[in-house]
Amino acid sequence: MIIQNLYNIILLIAAAVNITMGCALLAGNSSYGDYTVYRRSRLLTALTFLIFAAGFIAHNRLGWRATWPAGASALSVSYFHMAAVLFGWSHISLLNPNYLTRRIVVRDITVLVVGIIAYWTAATCFSLVAFHFSLLVFFLHALYISFIFYHTLVRVRVMTGRLPQSDDNARWWTDDNRTMVMRFQRSIRVSCHLIIIFGLGSIVVTAAFPNEQWPYILLMALGIAVFCYIYYGLTNYGTVIEAGTNATEDVAEGKRSQRRLVITLAFMMTALTALADSEVVSYIDADGTSNSHSATILAGGTSTTTHGAGWYVVITDVTYTGQLQFTGDVCLILCDGATITVSSGATNALQVDGNLTIYAQSGGSGALKTNTTYNVSGIHANNNGHITINGGHVTTQSGNGPGISASGNGSITIHGGNVETNCTNDHGLRAKYITLGWRNAADRIKVKKYELEGGGALAVATGKIFTDGNGATYSGTLNSTEIAAIAGETLQPYGIMLTANQNGSDYWTSFYSGTQSYCADATVYTAAVSGNKVNLTEVEGGVIPAGNAVLLKAAVTPVTLQLNDAAASTLSDNELKGGATVEAGKTAYTLAAEGGVLGFYKFAGAALNPNRAHLEVATTLAPAYLGFDENTTAINVHESHESHELSGEWYDLQGRRIANGQKLTAKGLYIVNGKKVKK
Repeated sequence: MIIQNLYNIILLIAAAVNITMGCALLAGNSSYGDYTVYRRSRLLTALTFLIFAAGFIAHNRLGWRATWPAGASALSVSYFHMAAVLFGWSHISLLNPNYLTRRIVVRDITVLVVGIIAYWTAATCFSLVAFHFSLLVFFLHALYISFIFYHTLVRVRVMTGRLPQSDDNARWWTDDNRTMVMRFQRSIRVSCHLIIIFGLGSIVVTAAFPNEQWPYILLMALGIAVFCYIYYGLTNYGTVIEAGTNATEDVAEGKRSQRRLVITLAFMMTALTALADSEVVSYIDADGTSNSHSATILAGGTSTTTHGAGWYVVITDVTYTGQLQFTGDVCLILCDGATITVSSGATNALQVDGNLTIYAQSGGSGALKTNTTYNVSGIHANNNGHITINGGHVTTQSGNGPGISASGNGSITIHGGNVETNCTNDHGLRAKYITLGWRNAADRIKVKKYELEGGGALAVATGKIFTDGNGATYSGTLNSTEIAAIAGETLQPYGIMLTANQNGSDYWTSFYSGTQSYCADATVYTAAVSGNKVNLTEVEGGVIPAGNAVLLKAAVTPVTLQLNDAAASTLSDNELKGGATVEAGKTAYTLAAEGGVLGFYKFAGAALNPNRAHLEVATTLAPAYLGFDENTTAINVHESHESHELSGEWYDLQGRRIANGQKLTAKGLYIVNGKKVKK
C-alpha cells in the first residue's frame, strides 16, 4: 500500500511540474513574435509537457498498473511515442529551421498512428510477447529521430568551427560569443541525452517489470529532473534572444559611441542553423564570371522530398528515389565531380513551382540526371516558370514525356554546359520560348525534339552561332524547317557575331577572346600607344589566341568569328585590354560612335563589357578622346581645347571655314591644321 500511495503521489507531482512548465512556455510565447522557429519550438515543447502530464494523471486515476499492466504499458509507450515525435520536431528545428517539412510531419504521424494501434492491439490480446514486439515500432522510430538530431548537431558544430574569421565577422565572433554558442549546443545535446535515457529506461522498465510499481517511482523521479532540464535549456535560449534584442536597441538609441554589429546567441544561432546543412560555394554565372553563395546541401531521399525556395548545392553524389520538389524560385549549384540523380515514376522527377537556375563550377563537371517512366517531365517548372541552365551536365531519360519543360508562358534558356534529353517517344524540350547558347567550346546540346507552346519561338542566343557538325550553321530565331533539322542532332559551338560601328565603307569593333581562340572574318589589329598616336598592327592570318584584346575591321556587320584551336599566346605590341577592371590611376576608353564619329571615348558607363577591348591612359594625361583617322592605320590623340585659341584656320567636318574669332557653340569635331580636334 505504501508503494502504491508513493507511486500515485509522484505521478501527481510529475503531472503538476509538467503542467506548470507547459503553461509557462505558452504564456511567454507571444514575446517572441519575430522568432517563428523558436516560438514553434516552445509550443511543441509545451505540448510535450502537457501530454506527459495527461498520461501521468491517467495512470493515477485509472490504476491500471495494478489491475491491467498491459494497458498501463500501452498507455505509457503511447504518450512516450508522442513526446518523442514532438521533441524531435521542436529541438531539431532549433538546429535546422528547414527540418520540419510536410513530408516529415506526414511520415512521423503515420509511424506514430501505426505504433499506437500496435500497442493497444497487443495490450487487448493480453499477449506479453506481442506487446514486446510492438515496442520495436517506438524503439526504431525514436532511434531514427535521435540519429537525425545528432547528425544535425554535428553539422552545426562543424560549421561553427569553420565560421570564417573575416574582418566583418571579427567584430562579433568573439571568444565570449563562441563560448555562448557552444554552451547552448551543449545544453541542447544534454537534453537529448536525458530524454533518450528516460525513454530507454521506460522501455526497459515496461518490459522487465510489467506488474510492479516501485520501478516507476524511480523512473518518475528521473523524469521530473529531465523535464526541468529541458525547460531550462529552452528558456535559456529565449533569455539570450532578449539580451540580443536589448543590445540592438541600445545601439539604435545611440547608447554606444560607435555603431557596430551586435550578434548574440540568438542571432548567431540563426546564422548557424542556416549553415547547419549549407555551404558557401563558388559557381560560374551566365556571363562566365565567378561568384559564391551560401546554399543548402541536398542529401538525397527515398520518397517525395519537398524544399522551399532558395539556394541549394550538390557537393557529392546523391540520389532521390521519388520526386524532388521545390515550392518557389530555386538556384541549384552542381559542384565539380558531384552528381544528383532523381528518379520517379508517375510524377515529374524535379519540379519547381517557379524559376529554376542551374549553375556549375569552374570545371563544369557537376551533373544532374533525371529518370522518369510515364507521361511526365524529367525537369519541370510550374507557374509560368523559367528554367535557366548556365553550365554542368544535364541529362534526362524519360518515357512518354519531355525531358525538360516549362508551363504556360515559361521558357527554357541554355547559356552553357552539356544538355541531353533521351526520350523513349518523340519528346525533348517543351516550352513557349526556348533559347540555345554556349559559353565554352566543349558545350553541347542534343535534344530529340523541340516543342513550342502556342505562339512561341526558338532562337540561338544573341551573338552565338551553332553548327550541327554536318556543315550547317544556326543563329538568330530559327524557322520551322531549321527547328526540325536540329532535332536529334548534337549542336556544338561554331562561333560568335559582333555588331560593328560603321566608319566610311568599313565596320569596326573591338573584342576580347577570353578563354577561347578565334579566327575572324575580318582584319585583326593590335594597338599600342606611341606619343600622341595609337599605332595599329595587323595580325597575320586573322587568328585571335585566347586571352587577347584586338580591334576588328570588316566589310559587313555583324562580324563573324569562328572558334579556332590555336594555342593560347600573347600578341605583341598590344596595349588593348579585356575584362571589366581598370588599373588604378588610369582612365578607360572604349570604341564607340558619337554623333556619327567613330573613335575611342572616355568610358562613362557603370561597368565595362568584359568581352570587348578597351584602352587605358594615365588619368593625369588622359585626353578628351582618341580620334580615329580614316586615312591611316593610326588613331591620333588630341586634347580638348575649350578656349579655342589654337592658331590656324578652323573647319567643320563639311569643309566650311570658321571665321577667326567666331565663337564655337556646337560641340563636335573640327579640323585645325589638318588635324581633328574635339570641342
